[in-house]
Amino acid sequence: MKAKGIINGQVLLQASSVMLVWMMLYALLGVDNAVVRERERQAEEAYRAYLADSLVTIVFVGDIMGHEPQYQVAYNQVTGQYEYADCFRYVAPYIESAHELVTSVIATRTNGVGTRFSFGNSSGARFVFRLADAHPEGYDALIPVGTADISSEEHIAEFAARDMYLLYSECKRDEFYKFDEDVVPKLPRLAAMKHCVIFTPDWVYNGDGGIASIFAGVEMGQHCLMNAVQSNLMFDNGTPMYPDILPNGVTGWIADVVAERRGGK
Repeated sequence: MKAKGIINGQVLLQASSVMLVWMMLYALLGVDNAVVRERERQAEEAYRAYLADSLVTIVFVGDIMGHEPQYQVAYNQVTGQYEYADCFRYVAPYIESAHELVTSVIATRTNGVGTRFSFGNSSGARFVFRLADAHPEGYDALIPVGTADISSEEHIAEFAARDMYLLYSECKRDEFYKFDEDVVPKLPRLAAMKHCVIFTPDWVYNGDGGIASIFAGVEMGQHCLMNAVQSNLMFDNGTPMYPDILPNGVTGWIADVVAERRGGK
C-alpha cells in the first residue's frame, strides 16, 4: 500500500490488497523469568487491592494473556480446560464498530482495494470468524491462527458460496484446546470449501528448530503458533518449517490467493 495523493487534507491510499490484523500477543521471549515472576507478583498484589474498590472489572480483552487473574477466571474445574467463550458474549457492537471502521477507511482513504484479508491470532482468530459471520460480503480471505472456535456449518457454507479463501491454522498440541474433541469434528465443514487450506501441525517450532515453549503463568508454547507464522513459517536458516503443507510460508499462500483472484480462478 502506498500514498496516492492528498484530497482535502486526507491521505488517499492505493492498494491492490488490504490485510486487517486482529491480535495482541503476549510472550516472554528473551525475558528473565525471575524478573517476570517478581513483576507478576507485584502486579497481582496491586490488582487484588484494586478489586477491593472496584464495581466492574474487565478481566480479559484481546488475545490470550498469561496473567494469573485472567486465566484463573477462564479455568473450568469440571472440564479441566480454559474456556474464554463466556468473556465474548457481548461483542456484537464491537464487531459492527470494527466492520464500520474497515469499510470507512476503504471508502474514504483509498481509491479501492482488491483482495481483503482478515488475519487474527488466538482471540483475534475467533474475532476473524465472528467478523466474517456477521459480514461475509466484506472479506475475501481469512487467516485465523490458534482457535477452535470455528464458524458454524451455515456460515462456512456462506463463505464457500462467496468463493472466500481460508487458511486455518491450529497446532494439535495447543495447550488451551483438546484437539480431537474441539477441532477435529469441525474440520470437515472447512474441507468442503473450495479454497481452504487446513494447517494443523504436530508441533510449533522455534526459528532454531527447537520445540516452542513459552511459560507465561501457564505453558502456552504450542498455543503460540503465531510466533512461527510471524516468521513466515521459516526456520532461521531460510528453510520451511512445514514443507509438505506450506513450503512458501504464509506469504506464499497470500501471493497465490491474490494471483488466483486476479486471474478469476
